[in-house]
Amino acid sequence: MAEAKIELVNHEATLSYWSPNEWPFSAVITGVAKVCTAKAENVKPREVEKNKAFVQKLMKRGHWTPSEFVDLTFYLTTSRAVANELVRHRMASYMQLSQRYVRYDEALPVVMPATIKGTLEADLWRAQMRDSHDVYLYFLEHGQKPEDARTVLPLATATNMLAKMNLREFRHFLDLRTAPAAWSEMRILANLMAEAFAKQFPDEVFLISDVWHREGE
Repeated sequence: MAEAKIELVNHEATLSYWSPNEWPFSAVITGVAKVCTAKAENVKPREVEKNKAFVQKLMKRGHWTPSEFVDLTFYLTTSRAVANELVRHRMASYMQLSQRYVRYDEALPVVMPATIKGTLEADLWRAQMRDSHDVYLYFLEHGQKPEDARTVLPLATATNMLAKMNLREFRHFLDLRTAPAAWSEMRILANLMAEAFAKQFPDEVFLISDVWHREGE
């Protein structure tokens, strides 16, 4: 019979940070997963194929919890209408241009839907945007604050924002928002985000390829 033995351990906290420049996403996911088996220290960030094979096993098992430790931050330009749909993905963090503090004195930036571009309705659409801007400027000139004048602006008004989500949520986002049933404008933005991921991390595209419903596929 083995001799009973205890080892006293103190509470400890350190800040961990995996830089994508040093730790590919597949290595981060592998390291996180192996915390469960006390083998995380054995993970080598540059053993790309080995880590990729391990992550693919996790994917087949549907074990995506380790992917929550991979964070992605996107800088986006889109319409307020699309932004309203985007922020419904609550497992994410957002910072968005404030119309309380940013005024549109010179011009109103707008995003024309792809389905309207090149149609007979495009001129009518532009006229409506100009009318909204005219009323906005009128309110400002007559003493209304930007936070009140903005209420006449259209949902097509352009906005800039940061969106941060973990890889698991990004996969869920792509699965919903690049699907044929999604709104066409939302699909455009979601595909741009997926393309940005693929361009920045070409060796990691396998992490999203099964949920990225590409146009024409």
